[in-house]
Amino acid sequence: MKIVECSKVFESNVRLQMLVSLAMGSLTQNQLVEICNSTSGAIATHTKKLVAEEFITITKEFVNNKPRTTYTLTDKGRKELIEYVKLLQKLILNEGANEDEKVIEGLNGLSYSV
Repeated sequence: MKIVECSKVFESNVRLQMLVSLAMGSLTQNQLVEICNSTSGAIATHTKKLVAEEFITITKEFVNNKPRTTYTLTDKGRKELIEYVKLLQKLILNEGANEDEKVIEGLNGLSYSV
């Protein structure tokens, strides 16, 4: 797999941070806001993309008469995240290449949203 073949989900630093955080366990909306140093609105926008891509699931419930939204990484989301990390490791290590130029060549396909 090449970096350009990866899901567009990984183009956002916030979504990537959300996925890595959710890999450790389910988190609430407020926890994700704090971890990602983001706003509730931004987290809601990113979760829509992650749900649409079937990377996470959402559970809504009432706790002490207050609504609580919890997010959980799906098996597909975990698999895709692991594959993405493996790909990054491969690009960085370039499978034992001695020349820095080969690593840079491997990174040429990267594109990020800023």
